[in-house]
Amino acid sequence: MSPPRRDISFKTTDGLELRGWFYPAGNKAPTVILSHGLTGIKELFLDAFTARFQAAGFASIVYDCRNFGASDGLPRYEVDAFHQIEDYHDAITFATTLTEVDPERIAIWGSSYSGGNVIQAAAVDRRAKAVIAQVPFVSGNSNAPTLMPIMPAILADRAGIAAGRAGEIVSVVASSLDEAESRASTSILPEADAYKFFVHSTLPNGVKWENKITLQSLFKLLKNEPRAYIHLISPTPFLMVVAEEDTAVHVPTQLAAFGEAGEPKELFFMAKTGHFDPYSGPAFDVNVERQIRFLKILEGRVAIVTGSSSGVGRAIAIALASEGASVICSDLTPELRLGGYEVVTAPTHEVIAKTGTAIFRKTDVGSPEDMESLVASAISEFGRLDILVNNAGIFCGQNRIAEESVEAFDKTMAINTRGTFLGMKYAIAQMMKQEPRSSGDRGWIVNISSIGGVVGLSMEPSYCASKGAVTNLTRQVALDYAPDKIHINGVCPGFLKTAMVRSALEDPALHEELHNASPWPHLGLPEDVAKAVLFLCGDGASWMTGVML
Repeated sequence: MSPPRRDISFKTTDGLELRGWFYPAGNKAPTVILSHGLTGIKELFLDAFTARFQAAGFASIVYDCRNFGASDGLPRYEVDAFHQIEDYHDAITFATTLTEVDPERIAIWGSSYSGGNVIQAAAVDRRAKAVIAQVPFVSGNSNAPTLMPIMPAILADRAGIAAGRAGEIVSVVASSLDEAESRASTSILPEADAYKFFVHSTLPNGVKWENKITLQSLFKLLKNEPRAYIHLISPTPFLMVVAEEDTAVHVPTQLAAFGEAGEPKELFFMAKTGHFDPYSGPAFDVNVERQIRFLKILEGRVAIVTGSSSGVGRAIAIALASEGASVICSDLTPELRLGGYEVVTAPTHEVIAKTGTAIFRKTDVGSPEDMESLVASAISEFGRLDILVNNAGIFCGQNRIAEESVEAFDKTMAINTRGTFLGMKYAIAQMMKQEPRSSGDRGWIVNISSIGGVVGLSMEPSYCASKGAVTNLTRQVALDYAPDKIHINGVCPGFLKTAMVRSALEDPALHEELHNASPWPHLGLPEDVAKAVLFLCGDGASWMTGVML
């Protein structure tokens, strides 16, 4: 079992050491990178978010912003968005060095001022595969009416710093609750909810939040415009959390900025909620669960994967479940195929059930009765069917066509082509009957073809015929059901490291031939195909159909 957390530190490109915690969630886990808002330190409720993310299967890296908390940086208490954005890039780089982190599934999370930072970081850094901006600061310009009156003091402070004097420090929140409630405070965040959040929150022994911010931080804030970058986040999935009664950030400006973001995007509008409410209490529970659903891009979807017991099908089923889908694993037997490369030998549905939801259904994909029953089981168990992956397939060996048996041809076509036909036939019938999702989409179908379905392969007449049929059938059916918003695409992998090619890999001559057939220095893995399937089932492929990857 993974330990709750461990201390970490990483270097920035300008040589600072930023310190925080890493919350592991197993090997190659999806990972969320978090830092706090204006002057916040990680002990102010960020550990609550990371603990919930960890329980949901997400690793987390949370760190103190430069110049604050346990992290290095001078001048202390200075908030500099430009450098904080740079630090997100460096945090992503650090995350990719950890074996527990899947570098292809990294999300960045920011709240309040750092919510604006993640908007700008994600606009240029495609290593971030998802973005959460919680009650985000989106425009320095919207703060101009408040800050312009103190501009003479800011500029005088700059002159003093240039002359060698220490920069001026001002208060973040009121000096007392009475001062905040009487609205007599001249601090940066004068409201009572800000005072309670920063001052009344319980911190671990030895940890203290300082009610300090440099005056120059406000000059930098005035010129910070995350809104100008928000349209560049797309196509990275983006979630904005907005609190209806936020007095720290201008809500109409947040909503206007959200309107300028491209798809895919989601807005979580928290009614009757203030700026600091999403960090704790009942609002926190609702908020963090919504964020977890966003991170699990397939949450609430029901998927069928045929041929799921081994190899590519197993990797696809596990990947779909890791993103929140309930999975019906379908095969002739739940046991692993002999000769594979899997390390964990438990049946696929049992592996998934440890952290997700899955059942097994014995199915002969060439049987109309079995395939119709398989689709019906999705309805009886989960109430709907959103995703079908037609993966089941066989390879009956190499022959030239004169030596190929009719039985081998018929068997190959029955599984590879007829199975795909039947799967689409019954799945689409169900998708047409059920209510579409809120996006209007009725379903997603991914057919696993092969490079042999695109070009001819030596001595594989039956296999190439079957996969060629799958490729063109995918395109044809996609054309018919595009008006109904059923996405039908396919994947055409080359040679993969699976049980199907193990005998070839053990023959030195064939091993070399397989490697020479690819520009890559190694064979592909089932997990590589699974990532492509996830893409085709997600919002990033919302305008794609009839495509063979």
